Amino acid sequence: MTAGGPDRFQDRFATETEPPRLLAICFCQRIEYEEMTRQSSLLRLVGRIFVDRLPFVMPPLRVYLAISRGNAPAPSRFDTLLSAPDGKGIFPGDHTVADWGDGIETEADVALPEFPVVMAGAYSFSVAYGGQLLGRRQFYVSSREDSPGTHSS
Repeated sequence: MTAGGPDRFQDRFATETEPPRLLAICFCQRIEYEEMTRQSSLLRLVGRIFVDRLPFVMPPLRVYLAISRGNAPAPSRFDTLLSAPDGKGIFPGDHTVADWGDGIETEADVALPEFPVVMAGAYSFSVAYGGQLLGRRQFYVSSREDSPGTHSS
């Protein structure tokens, strides 16, 4: 520690000796990136989707990922998987960080195309690196047929 706070070099060195970490994962309908401010805006966040009846076609979604570099080299490949409530994989995929540059973190925008939804429940999006799960996030699909009296949209 320095008099003004944590030693930045020491913090960065500690971070670079650890494996990558998933810092954030969010579902939304659109991600906008502002070059001038270097900030991302997530529009229409998704956590629960109510539908009149199943099956239906899920519109395209975006998945925002924030990942710390850790000791990952460039390029670094992160495996992704969207799974249905029954555990079956719907969309296996990957995201590659070609160049980390000087940064110790990166953001990713993963596109999920539309897909048929045949069951209500928790849909899971997982991110792994080197065969190790970094994190998982769920969004929920509820059918009005299964939930009488629910009138949210």
